Amino acid sequence: MDTSAKFSSPPQEATSTESRVAKRKNFRLRNTVSKMLFKSKVILSWSASCKQKSVYFDIMKKSQIFSIVLPLIVGFSSHAQTATLDFTIGAAFFDIGTYTVSKKIEGDSTFYDAISDVSVSYLFSKYQVQFTSKSKFYKDTLMTCHVDVFVNDELRESNHTQYINSNYQIHRIDEEKNVRDELLNTPAIFITSSMLFFIEPEDPIRYSQNYAELYGFFNKMEKSGNNQYDIIDKTTGRKTTYNYKKGLVVSSKVDYPIMTFGLKRN
Repeated sequence: MDTSAKFSSPPQEATSTESRVAKRKNFRLRNTVSKMLFKSKVILSWSASCKQKSVYFDIMKKSQIFSIVLPLIVGFSSHAQTATLDFTIGAAFFDIGTYTVSKKIEGDSTFYDAISDVSVSYLFSKYQVQFTSKSKFYKDTLMTCHVDVFVNDELRESNHTQYINSNYQIHRIDEEKNVRDELLNTPAIFITSSMLFFIEPEDPIRYSQNYAELYGFFNKMEKSGNNQYDIIDKTTGRKTTYNYKKGLVVSSKVDYPIMTFGLKRN
């Protein structure tokens, strides 16, 4: 009996089953690999997105920080700028008082404040003389100025200058209590006695005249030497000399018939 025909079929069936199993495994493997690749792409995409968001948030943080810091910088830079000069007043080798003048800048406005305190004795009397001046400039034009002189705490004389309708109105009270109200008939005032302490008047055309805040008139101004300028009083002819160093007054002197008064910066 030939047994080869009986046993030839089972091996072929086994081979077919193994082939199907192998195909299924291969499909599962490909499917697994495909899923892994998809997940990998998702992860890479998410990672790139996170990096992009991280950069974006980093930029946003920097932008927010800058938006906070900028106003602080602007705020600090826009604070008022103030400079003060202190002087000793002397006469005949004696110190008789002090003079302080300050300049403050706020935006387009500049403020000049000056105050002096002098103590002098004459015969059997002692006199305490105080001078105060406050002025405001808008850009380079005087807008308002007020000056008071007190002797032993009593108002001796004063003057108020106000810029109105492209002109200047003054209201002055002199030592005899005479009142003077008038227009100066000048379109702009660029230089005053207090301002001169902070600006060397190098331009002979622009600074040919100086406005005397206390008296309400203009005095002639001219250069008399290196960094030295004279103001000639309109009524008395007396000279006040200003000496400058690096654009600021370091000393000045006033010629009087009896003696010379001077200022020297401390």
